[in-house]
Order: sequence, then structure tokens, then C-alpha cells
Amino acid sequence: MGDTAVVYATQYFLELLGLILVTALLAPVVSRAVLGQASTPTDTLKAVRPLAPRMLALTGLLLLGAVAALLLPALPGILTGSAALTALGIPVGFVLLAWFYVTFVLAPPALMLERGSAAAALKRSAKLVKGSWWRIFGISLLIWLIRTITAMVIVMPFAGIALLVSPEGLSGLLDGTAALSWSFLVISAIGGVVAATVTVPMQTGVTTLLYIDQRIRREALDLELARAAGLHGYGTPTAERPGG
Repeated sequence: MGDTAVVYATQYFLELLGLILVTALLAPVVSRAVLGQASTPTDTLKAVRPLAPRMLALTGLLLLGAVAALLLPALPGILTGSAALTALGIPVGFVLLAWFYVTFVLAPPALMLERGSAAAALKRSAKLVKGSWWRIFGISLLIWLIRTITAMVIVMPFAGIALLVSPEGLSGLLDGTAALSWSFLVISAIGGVVAATVTVPMQTGVTTLLYIDQRIRREALDLELARAAGLHGYGTPTAERPGG
């Protein structure tokens, strides 16, 4: 069981690092694409490199906050040894975790595009999400479902190969011993990394677009983007009615 925990913890850690990296790389690319401008790898790396320490700090804060939101409601039951109190705290923890995630989901693109501190990015996300929590929750949930289904489709062939390679075979899958073999764990982990490589850009791209959308709704960012793109007269009555 210890080996299993190490492998899966490593897998989740690598996926988290991948999420940070893809968010850092995609946020400037998506913002320039909105302006109709192309991005080169060199330009993207130049924009991302100075913000790497702040992104790591933000990741640490988000991770600590998520763990606290999930575990604190169940902590009294754990400390007192009360199974009923623990069971009551678990669903409350998931509700708090959902609130925490949606409230601060826009923090990574806010950090990358506004180039502020980690704390400022958290405050910025909370401000942009305020009043639109349910809409962002629904979009995030839909993307999570699509990402989960896509990841399952990708991982299934790897799981099949892992089962064939595992010395225990199908009988090991039925009694649970196959999942403890190193061959099964390594091949399954590779499948998880491949799935994350395909699905993480989907999630981070939508998150960045949500950030831009909220700024357009709240701060008329579309007018600033139009001016930056050289679209003079955008947003005026004549521009809205080309045939007028």
C-alpha cells in the first residue's frame, strides 16, 4: 500500500506541475490570440520566466487552501474519534472545496496576464468571480466532465496493457493484487501522464477564456483589446450597425 500511495502521489504531483506549466504558457498565448496576434515559443518563455516564482507561490497557496477546505470540516470528528461527526464533515468539506476552487479558479491567468503577486491574483479572481459564481461553476463542471471522460478513454488502453503485462493477470485484477504490482502501476501512471497532456490544455484554455470573458463583462476589456488590435470605432453605434 505504501508503494501504491507513492506512485499515485507522484502522478498527481506531476499532473499539478503540468497544470501550472500549461497555464503559464497558454495564458499569454490565448491573450495574444484574442488580439489576432501570433505567439512564438521564445516570446512566450520570455513572458513566463520572470513570473515562475510567483506561480509556484500561488500554487502552494491554492494547494494549502484546498486541503484546508476539504479537511477542516471533518477535523473535529477525526480528533474526537467520532465516525458520525467525521461523516457529517466530509460532504461539507467537498462543498467548501467546490466554493474555494470556483472562487479562485481565475487566479493563475490573472497572475500571468496582470503580472502581480500571488496574493493579488487571489483577490483578483475572487473579485471577478463575485456575482457569476454559479455560471463559472457550471462551465467548470462541464469542462471537468469532458476532461474526465476524455482521460478515461485515453487511459483505458494503457490499463489493458498493464493488465496483460501484470504477472497476476485477470485474477490479480479481481482480487486487487494486480493494482499493487509495479508493472501495473508504472504503465497506468504513463497512461495518466498522456491523458493529462491531452486534457490539461483544454482546462487551462477554458480557464483563461473565462478570465478574459469576466473582464469583458465587468471592465469592458473588449474595448481595450479592440484598440490594441487597431479596430478604431469599435463599440460605437456606427460600428455596431455596419449597414447604417
